[in-house]
Amino acid sequence: MALQAERLSSLPPGTPTAFEWVPRPQAVALDLAIQAAGLVSVPVTDPAEAPGRGARRWAKDIKDEKDSKDGKDLPEAGGVVVAGPRVVSQEEMVAAAERIQETAGSGREREIVVIGRSPELWIDRVFLAWATLYGAAILLASDPSSLVGSAVWARPTLFHGTAAEIAALRRAVEQERPPFWDRKRDRLPFGRLRTVLWSGGGPPEEERRFWEGRGVRIAPLLS
Repeated sequence: MALQAERLSSLPPGTPTAFEWVPRPQAVALDLAIQAAGLVSVPVTDPAEAPGRGARRWAKDIKDEKDSKDGKDLPEAGGVVVAGPRVVSQEEMVAAAERIQETAGSGREREIVVIGRSPELWIDRVFLAWATLYGAAILLASDPSSLVGSAVWARPTLFHGTAAEIAALRRAVEQERPPFWDRKRDRLPFGRLRTVLWSGGGPPEEERRFWEGRGVRIAPLLS
């Protein structure tokens, strides 16, 4: 990451710099390197969308997307572009990550969470910032449809998703034979899951009762 940041440091501060997002650790490291170089990170799942999202450089080969030699009209140093596109400062990301920590509460072990979408989106962008700040482990699911399956395999401490994804996780928990919470009194589902965070429309009351009845907090996530 440090080598990548040094390589990018010749660009004007605040230059929106695109990179292709794939769910791999190397993409996370490049994202952090762009920000560490004082640039604005522009993750894209389709490279053709980079200019439309305001990118002026391409991180892989530091290629020009359009002229930015004078540095005019560049955002503040650091930060990222999220869907919109909208530039979000590092200060905003840190504040949002701190709100996630407050909502989730602190556990006694290292936090583990699954991310199944792209940091082009605000929520997953903030989870990456939260993991960086608080030393959490992130499992990068291959695509959104594998989010629940990845969570069943990884057994995270936190799970976040839509009401439909939370319902799918509940069905996966119910199918465990014998259920994990029956093997030892007060044991949580998956052995360590302790908080479920939902975004979008809230889960129905029966969903809340299911999780809270098994000692798992369920709370809305910032939007």
